[in-house]
Amino acid sequence: YFATLNQINSQFASNKKNCEDNGGKWGASGQTWSSPYFCNEPAKDAGKSCTDSSGCESSLCEAESQTAKIGSNGTGKCYGWKSSIFACSTRIEKGLIEYGICP
Repeated sequence: YFATLNQINSQFASNKKNCEDNGGKWGASGQTWSSPYFCNEPAKDAGKSCTDSSGCESSLCEAESQTAKIGSNGTGKCYGWKSSIFACSTRIEKGLIEYGICP
């Protein structure tokens, strides 16, 4: 069974609308082999104080200071979205500034 282009477009539009109606961000997933788009939903613990990514729904404890020295002590806040795949930030792991994703 092969879906028609109209069926695919209709499903895509429906998924995008449902995502945005529920506060999500619809965008590219970076995985063209499976599903090129996905819904990034708001994390329930967004902004919660953290010292490790394991304590955050998004698996990202974002450092409060993006210019802090790697290896220094730090605290952060849980990232605001469930998926942090495209987050450009400095991470906190076990209470230490670990690394930044972006240059």
